[in-house]
Amino acid sequence: SGFDARFFNSLSGDEYVVVKSSRNKEKIRAEYEFYRLLPEDMRMWFATAFDYKETDEGASYAMERFHFTDVAIRYVHGAIDEEEFSGLLDRLFHFIGARKKKAVSREEYEEGRRYLYVDKVRSRIEALKKNSEFRGIEELIRAGTRYSGIDEIADRYFTLYEELMKEKSFEPVLVIGHGDLCFSNILYNKDADILKLIDPRGALDEGSLYMDPFYDLCKLSHSICGSYDYFNSGLFEISLSEDNRLVLSIDSDNESYISLFKNKLSENGFDIRLIRLLEASLFLSMLPLHIDRKKKVLGFILNADRILEEIWK
Repeated sequence: SGFDARFFNSLSGDEYVVVKSSRNKEKIRAEYEFYRLLPEDMRMWFATAFDYKETDEGASYAMERFHFTDVAIRYVHGAIDEEEFSGLLDRLFHFIGARKKKAVSREEYEEGRRYLYVDKVRSRIEALKKNSEFRGIEELIRAGTRYSGIDEIADRYFTLYEELMKEKSFEPVLVIGHGDLCFSNILYNKDADILKLIDPRGALDEGSLYMDPFYDLCKLSHSICGSYDYFNSGLFEISLSEDNRLVLSIDSDNESYISLFKNKLSENGFDIRLIRLLEASLFLSMLPLHIDRKKKVLGFILNADRILEEIWK
């Protein structure tokens, strides 16, 4: 189907239409309004939403059904060859370049960026530490890594963030982005060369469509370089080395795909170190949202550390 029904969503419909419904009315309405608020020249990228309905129990909207699988499922099962992957990246970078821009004040830009990549990470780490389920994971970090705990890993991220930001100057612009551009939200048909994006983050007014221009790219990077979809499919293991260190192994064979992505970033003028650093913030921010799967949380932590190591070099 390509539509991942989160725990508060349900999907129904027929051969031609998918109906997405939820008790969370505001979320469903924001997704529906997102499509309506999009500028006309950006609508081609998104699955069209129509027929919004609200009841006492919840809300729903309908979408055209596409008979092809989301990219995440095909990617983790090795069902996308390099030629198709290159075509997919061409399409995605065309989308990245076609996003509508809006100039904002330097202050607004800096504030928005800091919220996404610093304040949000801090608040999520604090939420994680308050969860009783995390205690055992913290002990494993202390015993099986060179860190004293999650705070030290987060501090390493913040230090790298400040260092990299000092080196760079950014144009103060926001773009109309998808907001969750990972492989599970991308539908692609190679033969018809059709790409459709689903499950955007939502917006209730035009201003909410705009976001940091790097956010979509670091979401894409966490699917490609960060192996996010392999974690979701349980295709990873954590073992203990001879010197009692935790070792993360991901059952992926995607080095050539990572190279293609990095080449595309360079061709389009993006700094790979910056994108990967911001990608690390995603793995740290997600930790409390996955605490019901402790092995996955530990995997995300080890993965974030691996990314920081690569940037440090």
